[in-house]
Amino acid sequence: MAKKAIVNYDVDQDILWVHSGDKIKDSLDLDRFVIDFSADDKIAGVEISGASKFLSEIIGSNISKLVLRGVKDASISFYQGKQILSVFLYLRIAGETERIPISSFPKRMAIPAKRK
Repeated sequence: MAKKAIVNYDVDQDILWVHSGDKIKDSLDLDRFVIDFSADDKIAGVEISGASKFLSEIIGSNISKLVLRGVKDASISFYQGKQILSVFLYLRIAGETERIPISSFPKRMAIPAKRK
């Protein structure tokens, strides 16, 4: 089930941040993505560097910085299997809801280590 999220976009840096509003405990840096985790190890946010280029490639049409600046409706969804964690964003772009696959990676790599 997708969780309603807050959207922030930095047009100068082309960074899109979609977050649940939950307090961030830890983050995992994966190339152009940063996955934020809450205190209960749930995904609380996703940051995408080079967002306009990445989303244009995934969706198959040009997503400009101006369009991203106007995105106000988003949600985060994730699937946790025994061995894998998959992350999806849902963004309302130009009147259409787009399902954006962020990443699938080994679960033990995805869950940050517990801090003492």
